[in-house]
Amino acid sequence: MTDYDYDDHDVFAGGDWTLGLRHNFKLTGRYLDKIDPPGSLQQPLTPTPSHYRQPIVTGFYAYGAQDAAGKLELQAGSYTKTYDNNRRDINNLPLTEALDHSRTDLAATLLVRVQPKTYATLTARQYVYDYTDVAPTRDSTETYLLAGLRWDVSTVTSGRIGFGYQTKEFDDVAGPTKYSGGAWEGGLNWKPLFYSTFELATQKRTEEATGAGDFVVNQSTQLAWTHVWGSRITTVVTAARSKDKYSGINREDTTWLGGARLLYAVQRWLELGADYAGSMRESNDDSFDYLRNRFMLLANFTI
Repeated sequence: MTDYDYDDHDVFAGGDWTLGLRHNFKLTGRYLDKIDPPGSLQQPLTPTPSHYRQPIVTGFYAYGAQDAAGKLELQAGSYTKTYDNNRRDINNLPLTEALDHSRTDLAATLLVRVQPKTYATLTARQYVYDYTDVAPTRDSTETYLLAGLRWDVSTVTSGRIGFGYQTKEFDDVAGPTKYSGGAWEGGLNWKPLFYSTFELATQKRTEEATGAGDFVVNQSTQLAWTHVWGSRITTVVTAARSKDKYSGINREDTTWLGGARLLYAVQRWLELGADYAGSMRESNDDSFDYLRNRFMLLANFTI
C-alpha cells in the first residue's frame, strides 16, 4: 500500500415526476468524494494525491406534450468543489486552496416542431464560477447560444445537434483575457437491434484550468456500445478522444480513453457489476504524459 493508492466514491440519486400531459420535473443529486489522479493538476508534486468533495444538485422542468408544436425546457443547478488536503505549500502559498470554487447553472431551450418527429432548438445557457480564494481573478461567467435540431424519427435513430457561440468573461478586468469562439454539442443514438445500442456524443466548450493557464478549450468525442445478453447480463464498451488547449500557457493535451462494464441483474431491483477504464494522455509537455487504469465494483439499486 502506497500514498498514491486511493478509493473514489460517487453517490447518485434522482427522481422523475410527470403531471398531466404537459409538465415533467426531474431532480438529481450527486456526491463525489474523489482523488485527482497524479498529473491531472499542474501543480508541484505533493506527497499524497489531492482529495476533493463535490456535492451537485440539478433541477429540470419541461413544458409541452410529447408531440406539441412548441415546447420549453428549463434547467438550473449548482455544485461546490472543495479540496481537503495539499491546500498550501511550504511557503504558505495556495495550492489546491486556489482551486476551491462553486458553479451555478441556468439554461433554457425552446423547441419548435419542423417535422412530425423533428424539432428546431434554440438554447441559451450560462455558467457562473465563483472561487473562494481571496484573489477574484478566476471568477467568470460563461454564456452559450446554440441553434440546432433534435429528432426521434423512429425506434432505431434519435439524436440532437447544436452549433453556436460562446463567451467567457472574467470578473476582474485586469485578470485573464476574455474568450469568445465557436461551440457545439451533440449526440446520436442508433439502435439496430432492440437489445443493442450505439451512442455517439461530441462537444466543444471551455473548461476550468487545473492550476495552470487561464482556462481550457476542450473538444471531445465519445462512442459507447451497450448490449443486453439475455435477461440478466448487460455489457457497455466505450472509447473516447479529448483534446485540451490551455489559454495563457503553451500546453496542449490529447487524451485517449477506453472502458468496459459488465452488469448482472440479481433481482429486478438489484444489479451487480464490474467496470474497467483506461486512459492515456499525450502532452507537448512530456512531464504531463501518463497512463491510468481504474477498476470498480458496482451495485445499482432501483426503488
